[in-house]
Amino acid sequence: MHRKAVDTWAARLLMTCFFMPMMVQVIALLVAAFYFFAVSIADKYRAPLKDYGWALALGSCLCLFLFWLPVTPDNYKDQFFLLLQHRLSYLLMPFFFAVISPATRALIRAQLNWFVYGCIAICILANAMYIGHYYLAPGATQPLFHVEYRMYLEHVTDIHPTYLSMFICFAICILLLAKQEPGKQVWLKYAALYLLFIFLFCLLAKAAIIALCIILLHYAYINRNMLARYKIQLAGGIAALAAAMYIIPFSRQRLGEVFQFAGVANKSGDISDNSMYVRKLVWNTDMQMLHKYWLGGVGPALLKRMLDAHYFFFSVSHSWAVGYYNTHNEYLNEWLSFGLAGIILLVAALVIHLVSAVRRADYLYLYLLVILCVTFFTETVLARQYGVVFYAVLTSLFFFGRQEKKGVV
Repeated sequence: MHRKAVDTWAARLLMTCFFMPMMVQVIALLVAAFYFFAVSIADKYRAPLKDYGWALALGSCLCLFLFWLPVTPDNYKDQFFLLLQHRLSYLLMPFFFAVISPATRALIRAQLNWFVYGCIAICILANAMYIGHYYLAPGATQPLFHVEYRMYLEHVTDIHPTYLSMFICFAICILLLAKQEPGKQVWLKYAALYLLFIFLFCLLAKAAIIALCIILLHYAYINRNMLARYKIQLAGGIAALAAAMYIIPFSRQRLGEVFQFAGVANKSGDISDNSMYVRKLVWNTDMQMLHKYWLGGVGPALLKRMLDAHYFFFSVSHSWAVGYYNTHNEYLNEWLSFGLAGIILLVAALVIHLVSAVRRADYLYLYLLVILCVTFFTETVLARQYGVVFYAVLTSLFFFGRQEKKGVV
């Protein structure tokens, strides 16, 4: 097998590892990283010193763990090292993409379509298993309810629905900005787009939907002349998506929660039947803690124990088991974990990425950041391996890579 073919398949492995089981994902990342690192050494590529500086700046949040290690009590060390383990790629991936050659980065970026393939494949597989488990199995007649649907998909994929929604949203962006290759049927692209929208509507993670609305508005603006030529097709596509969203029961149920919370629906609700009220409870809890620990934070390991204790006593005092929740907000999670230093470093890293994307007019890079920045408001994305890998690999790839031509992914 020729060197170029091996490089291509290694890049495809890297682009599909996001959907693999955690241990397999780690192995795939290590295999691809060591291979491309060896290739760069063989090609005698030497990264500029400034790239090492940028890598350290982008992964600097991880350095805060070094400060908290000696002051973390021994009985919390297990939780501390678990969080640190999940975060390793946050620092390692920027350095990896800094040291490999520009040609290798370009090759990896050229295989982003395999991210789309992986996303479609895992969504089809998970939904087929859901249908088989709840409706095709003998005696399986379960009501269509979004909670069971989301829990089942997380069970079979090991990916939280919000994270899977981020993946779907980014796959949609890749397809939107992909150049149409000569000789390929254009309907395949739009069929894949429609299928991804269906999967996203089934999950209906609110942050991903908000992020996608922002992205679509920007995409429509920069492509307004082209869209004006296809008014009928565009209207038909929007109508088909609206119909799908109305028909899918999970979408109606999730939207019903929003309307109920906003007071539009007639029925009143509480945390027992509406996730929006859970979000309100989580937000109030986070803000109470932030009021006390806004300066120095409480440490990454102690934060979970303090939150668990709060929800335990809340459940006891209200005679209702509300469960246990993390901060459900990456900005507040960094702030409460590491104090002002944590939120400053996180925002600084995001600003560096945003400035880089805007200066290059790299829209796919920009859309990735929109997805992340919006989702950070509703989920602790960097608290799980899937979220950290998604963030670290793709933002590093785009930051250290260069877009060859405008409008090309």
